[in-house]
Amino acid sequence: MAPVVNCDLGAVVEKARLPAATEFTFMVRKAELGPAKNINKNTGKIEDRIACEVFPLDAGWEDRIVYQNWSLSPRALESDSPTFSIKKFFTVVGFNVGPQWSTEDLLTIKFVATVKYKEGDNRPQLDKVLRGA
Repeated sequence: MAPVVNCDLGAVVEKARLPAATEFTFMVRKAELGPAKNINKNTGKIEDRIACEVFPLDAGWEDRIVYQNWSLSPRALESDSPTFSIKKFFTVVGFNVGPQWSTEDLLTIKFVATVKYKEGDNRPQLDKVLRGA
């Protein structure tokens, strides 16, 4: 006899995803410094990265999570995109940072951004970081 699945699918309420290209105010909930999973193609070594959980502060969306990774590789830091370069992110959101800083600094920043989705993937990604909040 086949196992019976005790799960009432009729009681499940689908959770709407964050609308793409809509401005939300975000805050970083978790930020961890650690090695990247793969070898960097340009440097030939495993670079450090900052893995973050970012969440919207807007009412009704607080339970959503956007996973954001900032690489600390030279090429990523030189990028003019705040979704790739943590240096550019700090500039766009108006956060002054010196030569030494902590991942905890990220937990104090509120910023306005939009999200996007890759085709076939329901996980939101930061698309455009627009300004500090």
